[in-house]
Amino acid sequence: MLLNSNSEFAKNVLTLMTGTAIAQIIPIAISPILTRIFTPEEFGVFAVYMSITLIVTSFSCGKYELAIILPQKKSDSFHLTVLSIMVCFLVSIISIFPFNVFHSQIAIFLKSEAVGDYLYLAPLSIFFIGCYQSLFYYYSRQKDYKKISISKIYQAFSMASINLSAGIALGSAGILIFSQIISQQIGIIKLIKKPLKKISFLKKNISYRQLLSIAFKYKKFPLFFSLSYGLNTFSTNLTPFILAISFDLKYAGYFLIVQKVIVAPTSIISRSVGSVFFQKASHQKDCRKLYLVVSISLFVIGLIPTIIIFSFGDTLFALFFGESWRQAGEVSQILVTMFFLSFTTTPVSQFSTIHQKAAYNIIWQLILINFILLSWFLGDSKNNVFVYFISYATLQSLLYIAGYLYEFYLCVKQSQK
Repeated sequence: MLLNSNSEFAKNVLTLMTGTAIAQIIPIAISPILTRIFTPEEFGVFAVYMSITLIVTSFSCGKYELAIILPQKKSDSFHLTVLSIMVCFLVSIISIFPFNVFHSQIAIFLKSEAVGDYLYLAPLSIFFIGCYQSLFYYYSRQKDYKKISISKIYQAFSMASINLSAGIALGSAGILIFSQIISQQIGIIKLIKKPLKKISFLKKNISYRQLLSIAFKYKKFPLFFSLSYGLNTFSTNLTPFILAISFDLKYAGYFLIVQKVIVAPTSIISRSVGSVFFQKASHQKDCRKLYLVVSISLFVIGLIPTIIIFSFGDTLFALFFGESWRQAGEVSQILVTMFFLSFTTTPVSQFSTIHQKAAYNIIWQLILINFILLSWFLGDSKNNVFVYFISYATLQSLLYIAGYLYEFYLCVKQSQK
């Protein structure tokens, strides 16, 4: 039942996964050093900063980047990429005003002055992340997974180098933020070889009439998917805010490290599988067998690591990252089952996007956000952060199962048309 290693699907996954694996191994390998250079509170500042920028980035491209992979014509895909980057640039420029004028008020709300000190950098993060995402989808459309993999490796190496060298010398949350911005730039440069030549090519091949036509044709993406994916990103990044406001900034740092150590390695596989599955399912009518084979394969791959972390997470974190990170291990034991379900179900949950089921995505995200808020209420009322984590993990796990079943229903409907 496992994926056939000789299939085009498996080869594309392997190509993308190899580069992503190397890119993820680098920061994980240096994590035991970084956790001894930076405090949990400094990681917490970085976590909250990234949550803010990622929420804005979720709609910075108007979600046109999701449509890049869909057109049959290369010209349409190319113009969607250009349109996506143009929208991202506009949003980044607009964001300069609120982040510079209201940074103090944001910091007070989040109970962290340190976060406010770095918000003037947010527009740069928003633009570079959004631009990279657009190019990622464009090269996925071209099936140039090798180029994507190389860019990810350069990103990871540059971020690790800056964090280690500057972190030892200065040791502040600003280093973590600065390294993220520089690494995104480097990733973009690696995706666009010979930038000056590319700029000349763009001037000759962009049709502004076609840009308008494409913008109208895929208007559902900014009108509906911006909201649904914005809600998704908001729900994903809501936890660092909750931890900073109601509990302690160090718990946002713990949550970040848990995500880096558990979610990042599993995303090596899940995102690679998801990207190739999305491309395949967009152009193949009957995907029922592929859906089940991919799901079962991911379940088998993730089961043993999940059991190990569930049983020994606190001890492993204290051993590798230092005794001050033992509580992060306790958090990992609570959340690992939820991460496992996400790893198994998310890569194949693409049919609501393919069939532009924006209403479903919005409803799903609203339910998720309400579940998170309910978990916040329970944790805050008990003044216990672990009550929040347990409620959060349980309710979100149930949603992953329900979402998986609905996506399979859409898969079956597609095959019967």
